[in-house]
Amino acid sequence: MSTLRTNTLTDAAGGNSMPVADINQGRAKSWFNLNGTGTIAARDTFNITSFTDNGTGDYSAFFITAAANANYTFTANAGGTSTAVIGAPGDLSTARTINGRRMFALTVAAALIDAANVDSTQFGDQ
Repeated sequence: MSTLRTNTLTDAAGGNSMPVADINQGRAKSWFNLNGTGTIAARDTFNITSFTDNGTGDYSAFFITAAANANYTFTANAGGTSTAVIGAPGDLSTARTINGRRMFALTVAAALIDAANVDSTQFGDQ
């Protein structure tokens, strides 16, 4: 395997340079698209080892490579049912950890609901 070591990347014209550290900081550290109904199943993932169905509309995802700390940020989205559904990060009831995160699918009336599409993306140190 070869290793390319550089501090800055620049386009072919010599402009648009960017420090490699900015690229590392700005890329998603994990993401997934999950079928959250019935027996939950991932459609596609990056840096996710497994999921737990904690109950109706309540899901946990676990990282292959742990986060450096629990101060990362993440989004949660849900939908694909006949009821309007929103995704919500799970920090309201459980602390996020370096090993994973929890999220909820909620109706607009704040009732938990299993959603056909549960999506999430995480950014932060790793």
